[in-house]
Amino acid sequence: LIHNFYMDLVVIAQIITGIATLLVAFVLVFQLRKQNEQLSLQHRDAERNLIVSIREIASSRGSAMGANPEWQEITYRGLHDFDSLKNQLERLQFYSAFTHQLHLHNLQTMYSDLLEIDAEKNLKNWFAVFPGTRKFYRESMIRNELPERFVKLCDDFIREIESEVGEKGQITELLRSDIDKKLD
Repeated sequence: LIHNFYMDLVVIAQIITGIATLLVAFVLVFQLRKQNEQLSLQHRDAERNLIVSIREIASSRGSAMGANPEWQEITYRGLHDFDSLKNQLERLQFYSAFTHQLHLHNLQTMYSDLLEIDAEKNLKNWFAVFPGTRKFYRESMIRNELPERFVKLCDDFIREIESEVGEKGQITELLRSDIDKKLD
């Protein structure tokens, strides 16, 4: 009789242990789901902050250039014909604007899905329209500051563009709007 009593106690203890284990498992699953939801929210917040930061960089750069006519003029000349920059100071000012723009293009290509843009097409068009950028890219040390995949992308675009229009040429059809083409 005592032996059966102990056996019953062991069975009851095993049932209680099983129920407790099940409860702990449910609590852990619940906590993991909550943690995953929190991580998902943090990830979306980080993506949103990244998008805002990239757009702020582009906007502040544009505002700074718009506020300085001398910088606009130097940048315009440098973009179209790097050799038209008159002295080392102008080249340095152009280098500053150019490197910031290339770093921005790099960020845009890295996160183009988040930004919902075709950053590679934008970069290629930039090189195609502004021959000064191609020359300066080739002759500056900027390539040492950029990721290898981005350098390869730039190199490929420049080779393709210059095989079509030469070192100082422009792909002028990019200067016109293609809105009408999309309506057809």
